[in-house]
This record gives sequence, C-alpha cells and structure tokens, in this order.
Amino acid sequence: LKAAMAPQSVSTDGEWTGCVLNGVPVLNNGKQPPFWWNGDISNPIQTLPDWPVDTLCGSIAAFKYNLIAMDITTASVRTQEHMLWSDAADPGQIPDSWTAGPDNQAGSNILADTAGAIIDGKALRDSFILYKNHSTYVMDYVGGQFVFSFRLLFNNSGIQSRNCVVELRGKHWVLTDTDLITHDGNTYK
Repeated sequence: LKAAMAPQSVSTDGEWTGCVLNGVPVLNNGKQPPFWWNGDISNPIQTLPDWPVDTLCGSIAAFKYNLIAMDITTASVRTQEHMLWSDAADPGQIPDSWTAGPDNQAGSNILADTAGAIIDGKALRDSFILYKNHSTYVMDYVGGQFVFSFRLLFNNSGIQSRNCVVELRGKHWVLTDTDLITHDGNTYK
C-alpha cells in the first residue's frame, strides 16, 4: 500500500478511518478527501469519484452498497452534525456519485436534534448505527425518494472517539465517554 500511496503525497497526519466496500479498500484521514485503492500495487490510490470539491470528512464507513461520510467540513466550515452518503455501488466497484439526484441514491442529512458531533458509525445487522458524542442514531435503508430513514436510538449514550466500536455476536460494544456498553440496536447494558 505504501508504494501505491506515494504518488498521491498522502498525509500520514490525521485520525485514520477506513472500510472495505465490495472488496475495495477505502481510507480517510480527515485532512484530505477520502481515497480508494484497486489493490494493484502498480496503481496509486485515488480520491473517491465525484467527491464534493473542497470537502473533508471526519470518518467514513461502508453500509450495504453505499459509503457513509460523517463530520463534514466544506470550504473550511465544519458541520459536525452533517453526514453524506454515496450512490449505491455495483458489486466489486466503488460508488461513482456523491451528488444527490433523481436517478441515484446519494444524499445527506444533518442530525441536529441532539448536541454534538457525529463521531463514527458501523453497520449492525440490517441497520447502520451513527454515534455522536452523547447520543446514538439508527439509519435504515427504505429506498425510494428518501433512501434512508433516521431515528434517535439513545439520547444519553454516544461514543468516546473514532474507532471505539466493534461488533461481536450481533451486538455493538462501544466505549462511551464514561462507560463500556453493549447494545443490540434496541436496548443497551
């Protein structure tokens, strides 16, 4: 991967997040637009296609056939409650659009009904769980005009920082700012 990264002058700074969508690795450091790599060491990594100009994200994750970008900065203005999702990607491919349109699934949402930033997110069974500082949301695929639905799951429990959630036996284990919890997408202990 280093050989593939060198031609792009990728910063080693930042808090890295990443995922694999359809077998394709996607990486993000929060300091540069997210990258994808086709796995061939003779090919450099590339910025995601149609990634919005002058936009960065704090973290990125895969859900179904979409990429989910969280904690968005556009033109140096950070909107921590803002998230974007890509169009659905074909199997073995990455999404080719982040621009919402009537012929694709790309879109965005701002989760501003609770305070704090969208820190991270991770798939849990057939849902995507979004973690803010002190609250947690569920994102479900509904298709059609709205693509995804959102609902508040916990208004008193979030996540400490990026990369503080793992899935084990159908539950998320989350390091919060005060505790370690486990939940099934409905209730937590």
